[in-house]
Formats: sequence, C-alpha cells, structure tokens
Amino acid sequence: LSLADSAVLQNTIPFYNQLTQRQQLFFNHRVVIFLEKYRIHGRDISITKEMALTISGTYVMLTFGFRDFLSKSFERIVVYPSVYPSSISDDYHKGEFNPATKSVVFSWEDFRDGHEIENDNLNLGIHEFTHVLHFDSMRFQHANARLFRKHFNNILVLLTQDDYKQMIEEAALFRDYAKTNEFEFLAVLVEHFFESPVQLKTELPELYFSVARLLNCERS
Repeated sequence: LSLADSAVLQNTIPFYNQLTQRQQLFFNHRVVIFLEKYRIHGRDISITKEMALTISGTYVMLTFGFRDFLSKSFERIVVYPSVYPSSISDDYHKGEFNPATKSVVFSWEDFRDGHEIENDNLNLGIHEFTHVLHFDSMRFQHANARLFRKHFNNILVLLTQDDYKQMIEEAALFRDYAKTNEFEFLAVLVEHFFESPVQLKTELPELYFSVARLLNCERS
C-alpha cells in the first residue's frame, strides 16, 4: 500500500493505530491480498479507493488474529448508496450476508456511519463480516473455524445460565436486536468488543474473553 492508502486506514480504522509499525505492515499486506481476492461492486455508486480500503480494513481487523484469514463463503461485496431492497426478503436492508450468492452487501451510508461514530456499538461492517466468520465456523474444519466454534459454544453455555442471563440484562449493554437469535447476539457482541472493549471487559468479562479467544485477539 502507498502512504496515502495507509493514511486512509489510520483515519478510518482505529484498531490500525494501536498496532506496531511491523503489525501495520502485516495488516497492509493482508489488505492487498483481500482486494486481490474479492471484487467490490457498486450499485448506483462508484467505489472509491477509500471505500475499498475501509471495507477491506474492516475485514482484516476482524480476522487479524487468524492464520488463514480469507473466507471461501463469499466472493464479492456489493455496495449500495443507502438502504436497498434485499434479495432475501421484501424488506429494505442496511446490510446482509447471502451464502447462496456468496455475497456480502452493504449500504455505504450505514457502513460509513459505523466507522465515523466509534463508540456507539453500531458497526455494519463488523456485524456482517462476523456473520461470515460464524458461517465459516459451521461449514469448515480448519483451525480458525474450530477455534471460533469452540469459543462460540462457550458463549452459548453462558447464555443458558439464568444467573448470567440476568447479569446481561442488568448490564444493559446490548441493543434489543441482539435478542433476535444466537447469530445476531454474536454479531452485536463483536461490535461491542471492538468499539467498547473496556466496558465489555469490566461488566461482562466472561463474554469479553470468549470473544478474545474466538478471534484470537485482545482489545484495550
């Protein structure tokens, strides 16, 4: 990546600025690999270099602790200017992962907002890419998938315990959408892990450390 490209990552991915210089070079290398493997298509919007770098940087951040970080579950990323009619349902969506078409779809307006507001625990890119990794963990048997699956199962055990469920309710960290199902709970949880790690670690340390192990990544 050029210095200008690295500057984009510095401005859009706070995680990037917490890395050492050597780690940033490793991060940059993975961004280049990501952009070579996956095509980013715009629908009624032109994809700029900054958009491509921000999208790829989000995925690389999420998978930075993985040895094999690329996913076989998607091949393309589709970007709309704002909310769009989903091919999965009749509703308008902000984002989705569609395994059938091997696509991850984003509303750029909402994707961008997820990065511009760093601590609201709403990050569309993190959310949808977490769904990709979750799907991988159920489909494949490589080391990253097994690690993800193991520690996600530990999270599910916590969620079966009435006392711990009460702790989660009392902490009031997660938006109601996290209650939709276990997949959405995990995606919302990972958003908190990256955007409010200190609060998550302080109030619900078991969940924090489960995600840290699941992603092989620590946050501070």
